[in-house]
Amino acid sequence: MSHDDATHADLPDGGERAESPALPVPPAPEGHDAPPAIPAPEPCAALPAPPEVAELPPPVPAAPLSAPLPETGPVPGEEWGWVDEQDVVHQKDGALFKGRPLGPLKGRSKRTAFAFYVERFQKLEAKTAELEREVGAAANKGRFSERTERLADQVRTADALGDFDALLARLEALRHEVLGFQAAQRARKEELIAVAESLMNLTSWTQTADKMKKLQEQWKGLGSASREDDELLWKRFRGALDAFFQRRDENRTQQSHERSEARRKKEELCVRAEALVESTEHEKTAHAMEEMMAEWKAAGWAGRDVEDSLWERFRTARGAFFERRRTAQHQASHDREAHKQRKIALCEAAEALIASPDVFGACEQAKQLQSEWKSVGAVPRALSDQLWERFRGACDKVFSRAQDERKHRRTEWSHHKQESVSRKREQAEALRESIARDLGHIDRWRQALAGLKDGGRAEEMRLGLDEKIQGVEERLAQKRTRLAELELEIKNAP
Repeated sequence: MSHDDATHADLPDGGERAESPALPVPPAPEGHDAPPAIPAPEPCAALPAPPEVAELPPPVPAAPLSAPLPETGPVPGEEWGWVDEQDVVHQKDGALFKGRPLGPLKGRSKRTAFAFYVERFQKLEAKTAELEREVGAAANKGRFSERTERLADQVRTADALGDFDALLARLEALRHEVLGFQAAQRARKEELIAVAESLMNLTSWTQTADKMKKLQEQWKGLGSASREDDELLWKRFRGALDAFFQRRDENRTQQSHERSEARRKKEELCVRAEALVESTEHEKTAHAMEEMMAEWKAAGWAGRDVEDSLWERFRTARGAFFERRRTAQHQASHDREAHKQRKIALCEAAEALIASPDVFGACEQAKQLQSEWKSVGAVPRALSDQLWERFRGACDKVFSRAQDERKHRRTEWSHHKQESVSRKREQAEALRESIARDLGHIDRWRQALAGLKDGGRAEEMRLGLDEKIQGVEERLAQKRTRLAELELEIKNAP
């Protein structure tokens, strides 16, 4: 078959053409099978009704081609098509529709050919009207989504003549109606999911189970939100239900075990409390008793048959300890008064050290007083901070005087070091000058040696100059050694 043969639909002999059979439309998926009945929330708000869609007029029935065609008058479908110079029938462009070639006349009249293509368009109109009626009457409009898309695709590629803009506009309106219904179903299902997810972690088992069951009944009454969304939304909804009922079943299974565990923990707490009744570490034990009380409250219900007896045993042990602590606290109050007098004496002793001429000896005595302070027991709480501030203030003054004395001595030492460094700098400068002079002498003597001529006293003068140069060079080595020592000392001086 050529490209033109595949692209253009030819008219059959006799002016009629059999319509290609449309693909079978599979039934739209209904809602998922409901899950097993589950006990559960209060009914949610009723599903809002889908928006009203204006009723479309029924399609105009197509005139059968078997009826004789009038030989005169307007050519049917001429407003939707045209014939080019090669006798090829074309669709006219519309606002929403791009026309294309349909097929050659092959000797047939334009009237016959156009009537054939118009009849094909009328069949599409009839299909559209039937789909509109079905959607309008359906409670679950969402199941028509795929069928609407298939019919729209069929119209866009149909070899027919007619008002494609109007027909496509009707199908687009129908598609929007279906999508609007699906959006409403999707929103309603997401609302039910949100409610289920908000309930799935609750522990009011009976009430929540009733609410979950009502949510399930409402879900059954909803339509499709699209095949893909239905599957995803159902998984989320069923997941929330399953999560709650699994938790409920686990809770029922564990209740007996938890009561046994609570009994074991409370019996252990009774033993621990009874072991601490005679403790003399009152504060530590009181804290331990409070922690055990917190553990008791967190242990849970031990069962009606043992809860009261265990509590009475635990409470008796706690009461015995706290009664002994009250007696000890009374004695401690008497002891605190004696401690107060001792700490006052320590404050006075520390204050007497402030004016001591032996600054560093006073510092050592203050340290001994601090050690003694630590060994004295508690005093009445109202005086504790006051006495401590008094004692610490006196000790701080003693230590401050010692610190000032150390600063004074360090200052004097620093001045001494500075003076020593200054002297060393002067010595170093003097050595540098002396070295320079010696080097000058050596240069002159060497020049004189170089200018001596043989004869006369030249040899005697040469020996004399060599002696001088050797003696000065020996002294230069000593001076340079001393200069290096001075420079190092100056560099390392604090």
